[in-house]
Amino acid sequence: MEWTKQRLAELLPGLEAPALEVAGASRDGGVTSYTARVNQVKSVTGEAMLTTRKGNKRFAFYDLKITLGWEAAPPPAAPAAAGAAEPQRAPMVAAPPADAAAEALAGPSLGGAGEAPGAGGGEADDGGDEGEDEAGGEVAAAAEEGGITGELTVGEFGSGSDHDDLEVTCTATGGSDGSERERLRRHVQAALWPLVLERLEQYVRELSEA
Repeated sequence: MEWTKQRLAELLPGLEAPALEVAGASRDGGVTSYTARVNQVKSVTGEAMLTTRKGNKRFAFYDLKITLGWEAAPPPAAPAAAGAAEPQRAPMVAAPPADAAAEALAGPSLGGAGEAPGAGGGEADDGGDEGEDEAGGEVAAAAEEGGITGELTVGEFGSGSDHDDLEVTCTATGGSDGSERERLRRHVQAALWPLVLERLEQYVRELSEA
């Protein structure tokens, strides 16, 4: 079973279903494209082994219950759009020469004027950094918003079962819209499960040849 768990952990994570487009799921009411993928093998229970029968023929025997984790989220905001939202930094103003600063301080109506360019430039620079942090936070929040996760479980994947007639269940949680979540759940079961089955059958062939 250890080889089985290790091999399935190599074969299954990263499988990705074709994108599902959902109208009205984005903030502006447009179309959002969700990409669902297997992100982990949560559990593998049962047994798997090779048996030798008369004539030294080897047969793979397996009876497994497999639970996979999957995730789907809208694509992150494009870097260009995020950059456009960043405020422009104020240009740095060079400090006046020492003689000019002394003359400015000597005039009663210009007291403290020599400090303004340096102070103003520093404040503008700090404001630009804060703007970058806020923009980055908005992009991260937009990427996380609408994310949906779930489990894909095959109950009896066995050597004596018909692989085209397996009991497969799919759950989904998260997101802000129930109908959107249900559409994505059905999409995962219809489009991602066949890809998982292909990899499971590859595992069976490898088990038989081990």
